Amino acid sequence: MIKFQGSVEGDNYVGYPVEGRISSHFGVRDIAAHSSGHSGVDIAASEGTDIKAPCDMTIDSVFWEGMDSWKKNFSTIFGNGIIGAIEDADGDVVGYTIFAHMQAKPSLSEGDSVSAGDTIGVIGSTGISTGPHLHWGMGGANNRWMQKSKGLLNAFDYCGGVASQPQPSDEDDIQDRVDSAMAQIDSGQRMMMAVIDELMGMEES
Repeated sequence: MIKFQGSVEGDNYVGYPVEGRISSHFGVRDIAAHSSGHSGVDIAASEGTDIKAPCDMTIDSVFWEGMDSWKKNFSTIFGNGIIGAIEDADGDVVGYTIFAHMQAKPSLSEGDSVSAGDTIGVIGSTGISTGPHLHWGMGGANNRWMQKSKGLLNAFDYCGGVASQPQPSDEDDIQDRVDSAMAQIDSGQRMMMAVIDELMGMEES
């Protein structure tokens, strides 16, 4: 059973992978830019803040800006980051989780094992992003590349708390404009992910 070490508390996330304000929830369709649903959750935090593994996992894939491989599609959208494989007690993969927009190329390598609480990177604003935050996504055992066509999961559903719906914000106008810009960027991410889905489908066939 997948269990992340953290919880949702109102508009904030507490615990691993990073503590901060939830700037975008999974699957939200409250504005036009989210018409097909957000592919993950966004947690805003200060640049350079440590990102820690929310559970034991094995590093399945590492991507970074400027890489020369088909994974450059990932790095164009998500900047620097990793995908971790979550295994059960028998060593079978039960899910995958992505951590994106890291400040720098991850120091971890594919195949590395990490434990809950280990530092896996730091908060940045690489890829398509308007400010420092962590994009945290999750896919099932058959969805290592986070393809929408194969179904995505809400990481908050596997935490110690229950994912709350976005609440009306009383933050100032500047924050409202930042959130609006992030929503527009998410719309662009979705379009690019659709292209990746198509390319991956061609590769698998």
